Amino acid sequence: MPMTQAKRVVRSDLWLNPVFDARLAQEQDISLGVFPVRGNPAAAWDMLAGAHVYHVSAAKDELPQEWFATGELIARCPRLFCVSSSGAGYDTVDVPA
Repeated sequence: MPMTQAKRVVRSDLWLNPVFDARLAQEQDISLGVFPVRGNPAAAWDMLAGAHVYHVSAAKDELPQEWFATGELIARCPRLFCVSSSGAGYDTVDVPA
């Protein structure tokens, strides 16, 4: 059986139901990275640069604008093919971008 490349999911450290992380941990071909929204932006950008999926909080009053899914963020994430959001709505996602 051929090895499949791990899909990299990245999210911030804002609260999220622990079921999300637990469910992804059950998949052998998915790895999860969690970056702090405050503190070390370089480490966060390193994670995002390798992300296939960015799971972003929809809480625009909690998530710093730097981590909104904008055209600028997408441009810095060459492997990104999906953005998902949790919470009510998707105000932190620039859908046209």
